[in-house]
Amino acid sequence: AYWTGIVLAAMQDRNHLFARHVFAMSGVSGGSLGITSFAGLVRARHENADFNAQCDVANPQKQNVFNYQKCADIFLANDFLAPVAGRMLYGDLVQRFLPWPIKSFDRARAMERAWHESWYDLAEKDYFEQPFLNMHKGDKQHLVPALFLNTTWVEKGQRVVTANLKQDATFTTLNDLHRVTNRHLPLGTAVHNSARFTFVSPADTVRVWNDTEKREMNWGRLVDSGYFENSGATTAYEDVVPEMKSRQDIVSAISLSIIVILLASSPALADVKTKTVTYKDGDVTLEGFLAWDDAQSARRPGVLVAYEWWGNTEESQERARRVAEAGYVAFVPDMYGDGKSTGDPAQAKEWMM
Repeated sequence: AYWTGIVLAAMQDRNHLFARHVFAMSGVSGGSLGITSFAGLVRARHENADFNAQCDVANPQKQNVFNYQKCADIFLANDFLAPVAGRMLYGDLVQRFLPWPIKSFDRARAMERAWHESWYDLAEKDYFEQPFLNMHKGDKQHLVPALFLNTTWVEKGQRVVTANLKQDATFTTLNDLHRVTNRHLPLGTAVHNSARFTFVSPADTVRVWNDTEKREMNWGRLVDSGYFENSGATTAYEDVVPEMKSRQDIVSAISLSIIVILLASSPALADVKTKTVTYKDGDVTLEGFLAWDDAQSARRPGVLVAYEWWGNTEESQERARRVAEAGYVAFVPDMYGDGKSTGDPAQAKEWMM
């Protein structure tokens, strides 16, 4: 989310007409939050040119000017996971023992609420609680790029998209969530459906009206779009670009050139470093495993990687490397001392005791 939002904001700062030339943005996982935050900044800036003085920076002439990148950083640098962790450890845990659902215990709501509150603090707009289509409502000048937020249909392994464009028969490969549910989703929920990573957020159960049964029934569950495809390029290449090319009358009339920009925080670009960290708990010497991406200089969240009872194995260290590739600083603590590990269940049980 941070990478996508910051890069788009930087492009807008370099050329204030950038957003006007972007027809649509296709997002997956955290990238969907990044493109949505950028679209929100474009709209908020258009509605109120002076909406937040915190986003101003001094130009070479020492004049304060609006800076999209600074504004994106203010929003996306917030800690959105702490409310989720709190809800998971308390309300969501209690829910496991109750026979009926309590909506306020849902940790997914904590994530969406955190987005809403952070955005409202920034722009004094409740975009994330408004219907998804409101982001483009009344935008007759097409200042805000169209949004295609991708998610994955668990039961069928197919791509599902929430978009603000009316998807007619030319969009042959799309499962349009608006068309499926025949109802308007809040913007925050549409973004979250694209980023429902297992364990962090629960799957979204979609219910639709069944005319035969005369009642609502489960249509399916939605999870992180990365389970289907992790760049958003499939929607761009299979649906958006072909749709634009099919309108030859428009393309010919205005000499339209279609350019696709792919933003990817790729692990291939990561420079993961590791080292053994020796520390003590009383008289016991412990050897933890630290992994980080040396290609990044900014402060990053830390993640504790807790291993199974086998100890600090190569598998747990490999998991830490993957977490580091994703942009975190990962640490595997030593719970036995001296960095011990074993493949013997009896030995592991003895150490656990």
